[in-house]
Amino acid sequence: MPSSACARAPRTTRPATSSRRIARRSATARATIRLPRRCSHRRSRSRCTVISPRRRFVVSSTESSQSVAERTAPILVAGHQPHYLPWIGYFNKIEQSSRFCLVDSVQFTKKWFQNRNKIRTKSGEVWLTVPVKTHDRFEQPIADVLIDNATPWRRKHWRTIELAYKDAPFFKRYADFFIDVYAREWTKLVDLNEHVMLGVMELLNIKKDVVRSSTFGPKGQKTDLLIDICRKTGADGYLSGTGGAKSYVQLEKFEEAGLLHEFQQFTHPVYPQIHGGFVPRMAVLDLLFNV
Repeated sequence: MPSSACARAPRTTRPATSSRRIARRSATARATIRLPRRCSHRRSRSRCTVISPRRRFVVSSTESSQSVAERTAPILVAGHQPHYLPWIGYFNKIEQSSRFCLVDSVQFTKKWFQNRNKIRTKSGEVWLTVPVKTHDRFEQPIADVLIDNATPWRRKHWRTIELAYKDAPFFKRYADFFIDVYAREWTKLVDLNEHVMLGVMELLNIKKDVVRSSTFGPKGQKTDLLIDICRKTGADGYLSGTGGAKSYVQLEKFEEAGLLHEFQQFTHPVYPQIHGGFVPRMAVLDLLFNV
């Protein structure tokens, strides 16, 4: 890394504001997913500010209480395609980042998590899939994907969720948010996914800036795309996930561009599940309803 990058102040994380922790900090899990004491299904836009490209800092009313280190720490942007009912590792990456980019300008992938995810039921794991229009739309970006509302998928999804989790200890606390989600008629997949993501961020008390890549049009593929996202969002570096990124990220390109790069550090927490035992990587509502 260039000397200027090495001299940057280390990034700090705000102290937890809730007594309920789902994972503790450790050498392999730097950030945690937290649950607030009280939650509302109505989310405040101020908690998940949508930023314009290249806006350097978001100044809040509490800025005067922030330390110099917090205000001068490197800004790391993380990005990911918008997923339907993402798993908790997705939200852990958002929490570890300084700001988050919904990468909706890339091509939609069929039979992937962009329009489906898994929950646990009495009979095992069940996929919840949002039907989308793909006929003659082979290379459409995620931002353009339309939901096929010809089938009653919203009623089916909520009924499946309700039957699976109605006896879970925290079902009543969080049910209203999801009832509201499935009461609405959605046209675009990205709007549904972003709404759920921002709402769950509110429930988990994760306060980060969010921007869609389709609003500023980053260019390139793989590492070049990530570097362009950094530049166009005014970030000092990029935070990659724990999955396939390690197989394609070219760290030397970040160094040449004078940008920082980090990989997400995440260990999946084990928590009680209503149907016994433990199955990881379920949709985030499994965590909300059970813990």
